Amino acid sequence: MRRLFNGENLFFRLMGKLGDFMCLNVFYLLTSLPIVTAGASVSALYEVLFDMKRGKDGSCFRRYVQAFQKHFRRATVYWLVCLSLAVFLILGLWGSAYMDRRGRVIFQAVFVLLFFVWTGMLSFGLILISWTEITVRRAIQSAVLITVGSSPWLILNLLITCIPILFIVRGNRYILAYGIPLFLLFGIPLLDYVKVYVYRRAFIKYGLVEEE
Repeated sequence: MRRLFNGENLFFRLMGKLGDFMCLNVFYLLTSLPIVTAGASVSALYEVLFDMKRGKDGSCFRRYVQAFQKHFRRATVYWLVCLSLAVFLILGLWGSAYMDRRGRVIFQAVFVLLFFVWTGMLSFGLILISWTEITVRRAIQSAVLITVGSSPWLILNLLITCIPILFIVRGNRYILAYGIPLFLLFGIPLLDYVKVYVYRRAFIKYGLVEEE
């Protein structure tokens, strides 16, 4: 019985972890509602998740707020750059409808390549900002380098991100009835906690994060 109610019991540690994920989910969604602050929210979330992965203790709320303030300027600038590029790509895709057939095919091929690079920038750059003291310019360069040189890491990251979508598309009514509320409760930090391992391996390869 003493072992059953021990705070180090696997059950209690799991419940504590899920509780942290629930708190982080709420903080992340609230600070992401103003679209401009979404970049800082991602960086803050990943710093806290990285600390959790390394076994650091402490209040999730306090650590999240500190990380949000710490990365706000760099992450917001980086996020606005990504949003500007997204607008440019959307306008370009819209304008391609007025091109001739050959021009449209060429542009669409270029668009796919640029969209892949943009996805890598969005995936890797904000995490680099949260884990290092890297500048915005260096974060962009490093994110593009990782995307081009280690595309499997990006593909793996995207596959993990698509897991909830696959469950929604292929799931039955019970999965939809229970899975969606659970995901909205703590699913975002849970998926991102898994992706911490993906990002670490990609960054270690390029010497951006030290091997522990």
